[in-house]
Amino acid sequence: VVSTGVPLVIMPGVIGKPQAEATTELISAGVTVSVMSAYDNTVTAGTVISQIPAVGDQVMPNTTAQIVVSKGKPPAAAVVVPNVTGKNKTDADKAVKKAGLSPQYYEVYDPKVSKGRVIGTLPPAGSRVAKGTTIGVFISLGKPSSTSTDTVTVPNVVGQQQITAMTSITSAGLTPIVIQQYSDGIPSGTVFNQMPAAGTRMKRGTPVGILVSLGPVPQN
Repeated sequence: VVSTGVPLVIMPGVIGKPQAEATTELISAGVTVSVMSAYDNTVTAGTVISQIPAVGDQVMPNTTAQIVVSKGKPPAAAVVVPNVTGKNKTDADKAVKKAGLSPQYYEVYDPKVSKGRVIGTLPPAGSRVAKGTTIGVFISLGKPSSTSTDTVTVPNVVGQQQITAMTSITSAGLTPIVIQQYSDGIPSGTVFNQMPAAGTRMKRGTPVGILVSLGPVPQN
């Protein structure tokens, strides 16, 4: 073997380490670093999955070490929230589950929608959400009793921050239900839809769903 006169670098092992730590360790060892990324179902985002050259290999100084960093689990396939307005609970349940979503039911009084029929959903029909997302399905209890005087007006909370909106709804004598959804155009924590609509007269204690932005869809 002919000596080059240049001390070789022994490759450190960086698999399983955070990207920043791995990069620092490789540079300190005397090699340069090239980073690629890939989705991985088992390795936490930002963690090194693999490296080339392998740990223990002897390489020339300034050799480029290739590391692959996890982007986390691949994003779930997007599906469209079906339109189940006006359907009975059984048919709505079938449609929502067929779309790959999980329904969560809430019963509210609504003088315009027959008892047992769907008033609407949050997120609303047509929204694109990750497969497996839980959506709120609001079922009508029909008209409030005509003899009941214990009704309140649903406040308008669209555009408010979540905490403010929840306080407004609670102060009105209603029960806030928070449903979250990513939205590229709405700042995180901001309410951008509600059900029942503002101004509706509801029996005290009725749940009011608010759709709160999680901010832009994460870019892995």
